[in-house]
Amino acid sequence: MWEKLFDNLWLKLGAILLACLLWLHASTDKLYEYTSNYNLKMVNLSPELILAEPLPFSVQVKIYGKGKELLKLLLSKERTLKIDAQRFSAGEIELQLKKEMINIPEGLNLSVTEIGSPKVLKINLQKIEEKKVPIISQLRFFSQDGYFQKGKVKFTPEEVKLMGPAENVEKTSYILSQEKEFQDLKKSFSGTIDLVP
Repeated sequence: MWEKLFDNLWLKLGAILLACLLWLHASTDKLYEYTSNYNLKMVNLSPELILAEPLPFSVQVKIYGKGKELLKLLLSKERTLKIDAQRFSAGEIELQLKKEMINIPEGLNLSVTEIGSPKVLKINLQKIEEKKVPIISQLRFFSQDGYFQKGKVKFTPEEVKLMGPAENVEKTSYILSQEKEFQDLKKSFSGTIDLVP
């Protein structure tokens, strides 16, 4: 029985492979509609402006065409929707995403049928502002018996520079240190402390 199974093994394997290839060719030659994710990227943004809120990572796009063409698109690295911000100014913008904005790699016979989600991009651009603010301590010190703290906690530097969207920077008047306790102190010491974002 086993001998008959392995008779002409390579011929049988070749027939199976040929059948798979024919099935794959027939399947990928049919027309399909596929939803693909296009990464969002903003380009040509003025160095004086900054996004106050992050954009969605990607947008869903419905694309129509033959299976083999869609497969090539999936393997392509060119699935990026670039938003040209050259003419944008500070403020809130609602940008309607259109099919014409979707880039189909050259040589692929595909068409964009619909922008899925989001259909409208809400873009909040603000001018970049910077200022210095003091560091407020959240450290707690406990000395050994017979010892006491002399003077205040001193940070180096005593201020930090903030830079970001004007609205956020204007609202910030100080930066907090991390909360931390130090026990059984009997002499001065120095160390590195994290700041609270």
